[in-house]
Amino acid sequence: MSTSPQFSEAVTDEVSGTYRTVAVILALVVIMGLGYGLVDTAIKAAALFTE
Repeated sequence: MSTSPQFSEAVTDEVSGTYRTVAVILALVVIMGLGYGLVDTAIKAAALFTE
């Protein structure tokens, strides 16, 4: 039940690429959430101080 090194490396690279893609997508979601919170807070603060 030994696998060839080339097949093993190809699977490892494919899995690594998949995890990297998921990590980038999650990082973008978190950054967008933080940006939304910052903009929302700034708008509320501006509305509070302009009344």
